[in-house]
Amino acid sequence: MPKTGGRSPFGATTYNGKPFNESGAKASDLSDNQIKFLTEDNLRHVLITAVESPGVAAQWNNNMQALLEGIGLGIPGNTSSDPRHGSDSYAEYNAGGGGKISMWPGTLGITATFDPAVMKQFGEIASKEYRALGITTALSPQIDLATEPRWSRVAGTM
Repeated sequence: MPKTGGRSPFGATTYNGKPFNESGAKASDLSDNQIKFLTEDNLRHVLITAVESPGVAAQWNNNMQALLEGIGLGIPGNTSSDPRHGSDSYAEYNAGGGGKISMWPGTLGITATFDPAVMKQFGEIASKEYRALGITTALSPQIDLATEPRWSRVAGTM
């Protein structure tokens, strides 16, 4: 390990220079690495993945926005998310899961109802829930003809 004056060379990925479980930080706090990306690298677009709860996600987003308001021109951050409302949202392999929000059939399931009102209702509810989480860009549903059967998002097309 290189000499770093007693500090870990991985300090940028910690909370005030300490691992999360030793730092006393809350899950909604920004890590040192996140602060660096936002302040030094001018990152303004982030992808939210697994979250502990809607409250934690909303507070994390509020913390990020508060930090960004005081930097330069105060350009806000844009938080995006993969689909979070499907039946697989709590599956261990789904990094976009969590948050305990409403569950809906997948896009193909909603489409199979042949009822535009169902899709409209889903869109209105999902929009409110995403906004409450601080998500401003939904990476779903996919509007494509699903012409490539090997594409992993075929099930999310309409």
